[in-house]
Amino acid sequence: MLLNCKQPIKDIAFCPNHFGLKIALACTNGRVYIYEARDVMNLSDWTVETFFDAFEQPQVQREVVSHPGVRSLAWNPSKFDHPMLVVGGDSDDDGNAPVRVWQYFDATREWKQLLELDGHLRRDTGGHVNSVAWAPNMGRSFHLIASAGQDQDQNEQLKVHRLERTPAGVQYAGATALSSAGLPQGIWRVAWNVTGTILASSGDEGVVRVFDVAPADSSGQPELLRELRLGDAPKPGAAPSAPTAARRPTATSAPPTARGRSSHRGRFGGCRRRSRGSTRPTRCTPRSPSSSSPCGASPVRAHSRATPVRGRRLAPC
Repeated sequence: MLLNCKQPIKDIAFCPNHFGLKIALACTNGRVYIYEARDVMNLSDWTVETFFDAFEQPQVQREVVSHPGVRSLAWNPSKFDHPMLVVGGDSDDDGNAPVRVWQYFDATREWKQLLELDGHLRRDTGGHVNSVAWAPNMGRSFHLIASAGQDQDQNEQLKVHRLERTPAGVQYAGATALSSAGLPQGIWRVAWNVTGTILASSGDEGVVRVFDVAPADSSGQPELLRELRLGDAPKPGAAPSAPTAARRPTATSAPPTARGRSSHRGRFGGCRRRSRGSTRPTRCTPRSPSSSSPCGASPVRAHSRATPVRGRRLAPC
C-alpha cells in the first residue's frame, strides 16, 4: 500500500520498462508522486523515488492562489529520450486547465518543467484535462501528444500536440484541434495504437471516434476514419448470427473417391458401388435410409458393363 499521498488520486501510469519498475501517481493536491520497486524479487516494497509540484502554487500578497490538481498523466514511451511525463490538470479559477511536459535531469536528479502546451478552457462550469496520451514513436523525428478536455468550444476538446526534436532540445511546435471529435459533455478518454498513427477518443454520448493522424494526402490534418456508436452494437442476450453451414454434397455432385473405396454415380445414371478388392459393379435400388449402403439403398448386382441388356432401361435410385 502506498501511503505517502493522502489526497485522492485521479490517474496512475507505469513507466516504460527500460526505465525500471516505476509508477507515477496523479494527485489532486497538484503533485506527481513516483514510486519505484528497487528489488524486483520483492514487489511488496515500494518507495517514493521523488515527487514534484506539477502546477506550482504562486503566492500573491502572501495569499496562496488556488492551483489545479493533477487529473491525468502519461509517460514518454521512447527509449531514446530522458524520462518525460505529460501532465493534465483541473481548471483554475479562470477555467483554464493546463497541460505541461516534465523531464527528469540526471545531472540534478530532479524533475523540471520542460514545456507548457495549449490547455483547455471552460469558463462556465470549469473544465478538466480528462486524459492525455503520448504516442509511440516509430522512427519519427517528432513527438505527438493527445489531450482531451471539457472545453466550452467543442471544436477544441481534442488536441494533438507536436513536439519537435532539435539540437537544442525538444521544442513545442503547436497543436491541432480535431473539430469533428467534440461532444456536448466533453471527451473522457484518448488512446493511441501501437504505431502512434491511429487515435481513438470516447465520451459520454456513447460514441467512439477513430482518427488517422498520418493521412495519405499532403494536408497533414487528422482524418476521421470511423464513428462507432453503442446503438449499433448487438443487444445483450441477442442470439449471434448463425455461421454459414458447410455445403454438403448433393445427389448430383460426386463426392471424393479413393482407389479401392466405395464409388457412387454409375455409368447408367444410377448408383454404382465398388467394394474393396472387387472389380464388378453393383447397382443400388431404393431402401430404407437406415441401410448401411452409402446412399441408403441395397446393392443389387447389375449386368456386366460390356453386355448391357438391350431394350431395358435401368432406373436410377
